[in-house]
Formats: sequence, C-alpha cells, structure tokens
Amino acid sequence: MNGEEALTEAKILRKDGSKVYTEFNNKRLIIDNSYYMLTTAQDISKRKNAEEAMLTSEEKYRNLFENSLMGISTTSPDGHLIQINQAYARMYGYNNPEEMLSEVNNVGQLYVNQKDRKEVLLILTKNDFMEPKEIEVFKRDGTRFFVLISVRGFRNESGKLIYGQATHIDITEQKKVHEEIIKSKKQLEELYR
Repeated sequence: MNGEEALTEAKILRKDGSKVYTEFNNKRLIIDNSYYMLTTAQDISKRKNAEEAMLTSEEKYRNLFENSLMGISTTSPDGHLIQINQAYARMYGYNNPEEMLSEVNNVGQLYVNQKDRKEVLLILTKNDFMEPKEIEVFKRDGTRFFVLISVRGFRNESGKLIYGQATHIDITEQKKVHEEIIKSKKQLEELYR
C-alpha cells in the first residue's frame, strides 16, 4: 500500500560514544511497481531526556509523599479530598488512603469547629500559604484530637484557587504535656502562697 508510515524510536551510538535518541519515520512507497522505503531520522534527545527527568522527579515526589511520617493531603476548595498519604489516613483512624477517600465526602466533616475550615479557606483565598495552625479535628470513631496544619494553595492560570496541599502533625500528646505543666505550675504557685 502506497504511503504506509511507521514511527519507531531507538537509542543510537555516535562515533564519539555518546548516545542519541532518534525517531525514525519510515514511509513505504510504490513507484512503477517497485517498492521503496523513505526513511527520515530526527534527533529527539532533548525531549526524551526531559521525559526521563520528569519521570524521575515524579518518582521522587511520590516516594516522599507516600513514605512521609507527616500526614499530607490535597483538597479542592469545596472540601473534596483529592489525594492523601498513608500517614494522613492512619492519623484520622483509617487503615489506608483508599478507605478514607471512599468514606470522607468533605474534609469539613473532620473539623470540630467549622469556623476553622472557613478560616483556612479565607487565608488561602488571600494568600498562597497558611502558617502552621493548631486545629481540633475528629478521628473516624469521633474521638477529638489536635493537629498542627500548614497549607499551600495552588492556582490555575487565571489565579483561581484550585487546590490546597496540607501537612498535618498530631500534637495531641504535646498539648496534654503542656497543659499538665501549666496545671502543675499553678498548683505550685498556690502551694507557695
């Protein structure tokens, strides 16, 4: 069939020993009942190197995200959880991210005080970053606990907030210790008087 084309890619070796990614476009031609093959070659090394760098970068990010001891979540402004890591799911009492993503319809349901969720959104609407803030939240079983949350907002080309990526650290034990220290200090002051 005249005009049939096939694209192939190969890594070829130059005389100097360097490797070059090359794309070959092979086109079959029939001229006067004779078959010919027209082949063009193009150096696609820049594109292939960029693709490999991007894949490596994505893999590093994925490893960091999935293996972090800190809870990490990505959430849309309307409260939809987009992505969470294992540490985040476990912190909130779920066995794995998939389980939590299927059960939590809106991240707002995790907040004990809805005004805290509104404040986070207000800060992200005005700025692209929320400094670490202490927030009381619910676990899956309804238990309350405290987390330190910081959020970075991401916007589209027109400047509209499209999602926020947050880090969560459970600070419940630290708060208890701090409260015990304050309580002990007050008791000592009373004894001293």
